[in-house]
Amino acid sequence: MVLLKLQVAVFVLATVDALTCDWTSGAGKLDPYITPGSIRTLSVTSEDECRAQCMQQTSFICASINYRTDDRTCQLLAENTQTATISSSDSQWRYSVRPDCAGIWQPWTATEGYYLNSEYRSTTR
Repeated sequence: MVLLKLQVAVFVLATVDALTCDWTSGAGKLDPYITPGSIRTLSVTSEDECRAQCMQQTSFICASINYRTDDRTCQLLAENTQTATISSSDSQWRYSVRPDCAGIWQPWTATEGYYLNSEYRSTTR
């Protein structure tokens, strides 16, 4: 019985450790051009509230946010840095991208970043 409890404890600790990952965040803005209609604009009280709204979004899968500090504008986006390119900085906005760790969305972190501008790319083979 003690061995079973030890195995369960090790499994839980290993699982929690495996799901720990960081958000990609920073100064700048992500422009959603690839997925039309994939943006929802809200007025919120903080960047944390904007992130919480993203995680609670049900009309589309929210992959990232733009947050403007001066008027507390929150934009929920269906795109992330994998569908965008870095083009210039924008100090009025902060973007944050939700990581996908083992299929589970994780908490937010912040680091410095750049203005992100997505482009549609078509490849043919």
